[in-house]
Amino acid sequence: MTLAFKSPAARNWLIGAGILALVFIVAAERGLRRNIPDSKPQRAAVPDFRPSPIAETIQTTERHRIATKAEEPPPPPPHLPEAQARYNSTDRATDWAVIAATYYSWESAQRRADSLKSHWPDCECTVYPPQGEGTRYYVLVGEGLKRNDADRLRDRGTAAGLPPDTYVSKLIQRTGQP
Repeated sequence: MTLAFKSPAARNWLIGAGILALVFIVAAERGLRRNIPDSKPQRAAVPDFRPSPIAETIQTTERHRIATKAEEPPPPPPHLPEAQARYNSTDRATDWAVIAATYYSWESAQRRADSLKSHWPDCECTVYPPQGEGTRYYVLVGEGLKRNDADRLRDRGTAAGLPPDTYVSKLIQRTGQP
């Protein structure tokens, strides 16, 4: 039997519809087959708990760890009190600062500096850089310090209640950039 089509598009459409119908029928039949319970119940695998016959015949000996000669510990560092050793720095530059917070707006940084000043009147909190000269503004608790002095100030400040993420950083003045 031959079918006559008025155009090739009509023939292609009919072939596509036939293929689509066939795919739908196969998918539906497989879906129905999955939902039908098997007539035979599945048995769960039971683990085998029998001891190995080989394990019963093998004689094992107890193993003991043999102590080896311990390596000599490295010589201790020169004796410094712990507090002094923590702040021992060879950097003698005085461009270190203690930073309590960082903000993207100068106004927010200034509010935070004022808040810290209200809690600790002795704190000389300032905002760096000046308004309009940076993309980030730092709330400084101290500046113009040597590294070991900045570390001491940070530790004293966090012990007194400054934010625990207060850190020490070197301030670098960049010329020509905000």
